[in-house]
Amino acid sequence: MKTITLCFLLVSVVTAVSRASASGADLRQAEQQIFQLANQARKDAGVEPLEWNEQAAQAARAHAKLMAEKQALSHQFAGEPALRERVAATDLRFDSVAENVADAESAEEAHHALMNSPPHRQNLLNPKYNSLGIGVAQSGGQLFVVQDFAHSIPTRTADEVEDQVISDFNRLRVSHGLPGVIATKGEDLRKLACEGKQRQVHARDVMNISPGASRVMAFTLTDPSKLPQSLLNASREPARRMGIGACFAPSASTSYAAFWVLVTMYQ
Repeated sequence: MKTITLCFLLVSVVTAVSRASASGADLRQAEQQIFQLANQARKDAGVEPLEWNEQAAQAARAHAKLMAEKQALSHQFAGEPALRERVAATDLRFDSVAENVADAESAEEAHHALMNSPPHRQNLLNPKYNSLGIGVAQSGGQLFVVQDFAHSIPTRTADEVEDQVISDFNRLRVSHGLPGVIATKGEDLRKLACEGKQRQVHARDVMNISPGASRVMAFTLTDPSKLPQSLLNASREPARRMGIGACFAPSASTSYAAFWVLVTMYQ
């Protein structure tokens, strides 16, 4: 009798290839088969395909190995970090994740099982995810499978984030019929932005290193092309200069692709 077990949390299921003792190559082949089946299902549903993500796969493989060792399905074992922390440990930049876990005798059986399970199917066909990493491990005749979905964000440096904010801000000012500001990247502001990861940064902290500033703004950015409302408002106000400092600040509260940004304006 074939056995297929499904489990979902924020998440869902998968499965792999049948063999008495699968080699590492067999397991990688199973991962790719599951990946291809997932994207075929998305294509049939009119959803954009997922990109294979090796960082998410690292997290998925480690968890699949643990499930195989414990002969159990779970999204988090005792002493194990939660899903978001496991994926973040690979240095993947993302703002949302989900997971499917399952054990079964073949990749195809697992795929059909999860497609017939509404919560698992929802993860598979969810258009907000753009990346997928899969891990498969074996114990006895069963394959333990983990699918880690993510909405991944391009990796940017603090310098690149500052450049984009400055460029977009000045483009907005020009569209309002105002001259662009002269922008200065400040190491002191960057350092203070980095401190914002550990503690609350107050306006007085910024003013102490930015004498003469007429306005101070502090915010987090995941997508630098989407300026916060405070900057949108400031783009219509009189100003000659801008100071800016950004610091990568991944966390469960700000997402794992967020930057802390400090901006000072001078009239």
